Amino acid sequence: SLAAIVRTGLFWRVALTFGFWWFGGAIVFVQLAPFILEKGFDLSFAAVIVVAFSAANGVGKVVVGLVSDRIGSLPSYQASCLLAGLGMVGLAYAASPLAIVLAALVFGFGFGGASPLLATIAVGLFGTAAAGALMGAILALMGTVGAGGPISSGLIFDLTGSYAPGYLLGGVVFAVSVALAGTLRHRQ
Repeated sequence: SLAAIVRTGLFWRVALTFGFWWFGGAIVFVQLAPFILEKGFDLSFAAVIVVAFSAANGVGKVVVGLVSDRIGSLPSYQASCLLAGLGMVGLAYAASPLAIVLAALVFGFGFGGASPLLATIAVGLFGTAAAGALMGAILALMGTVGAGGPISSGLIFDLTGSYAPGYLLGGVVFAVSVALAGTLRHRQ
């Protein structure tokens, strides 16, 4: 039952792992276009970057889903989060149009690739008996943690005048999600 699941440390590690994934991702979802404008590009280029990110996000969902069937959900999730983190760091430092496009593609692929694995990992750890309630609880907690991403990045922007430090923070938070995912192998 969900009541039994939430009393385990494993449940809270899963929720934090996925919450940190959404923390980094929400920064990009909310602040990608303003960040491109901050870099001195116009709205048309910002729209191209949003489309590139979105397309790579969709491709990542399918490709990483297929890969996870071969190598497992946890390693696929970790690899996807590493790509997303690298993409965020790349976006922070990218200055040329090509570098920005490539970083957005890497980020989108990695972030999107992790997405379908959330339920697969959670159900793999806890079973299907309370899968709906389990995912509802995880998604609620994940959203709460994830909301901190754009809030933190926005505060950093207010203090520094740049989104780049917030993007670097997002890259670090993806690395934390990768590390936490490594602890999800057994129930405790």
